[in-house]
Amino acid sequence: MDRDILRQIIFEIEQELKNLRGLKKEMSEVRHRESIIFRRSKGSILHDFYTCCKRIFKKIGQDINGRFDDQEKWHKELLFRMTIPVRDVRPAVISEELAAELDEYLSFRGMYSGIYMDSN
Repeated sequence: MDRDILRQIIFEIEQELKNLRGLKKEMSEVRHRESIIFRRSKGSILHDFYTCCKRIFKKIGQDINGRFDDQEKWHKELLFRMTIPVRDVRPAVISEELAAELDEYLSFRGMYSGIYMDSN
């Protein structure tokens, strides 16, 4: 892989990791507060958390693995693919246990998006 492309991929993933750190800080500010505003804030933060993870995995799937199939259940497929090492390309990105946990966020994100879209 071309070094400039690899540098760009690393930069983009580092930006998403920076976004994740920001979301962690935001969540710590609202974590123990209870009101409709804070519950909505927590939902939005969790939604954004999964979106950052998805962008990292999609970047790896497209630019490092060399292909990405945007099919009907691609979110679950993407999580699964990140648990598998790609010979001579990369190790597994996440464990199967972490993929299972992230799958719960994926389900939440889908529900949250559905509620948000239905209310507009």
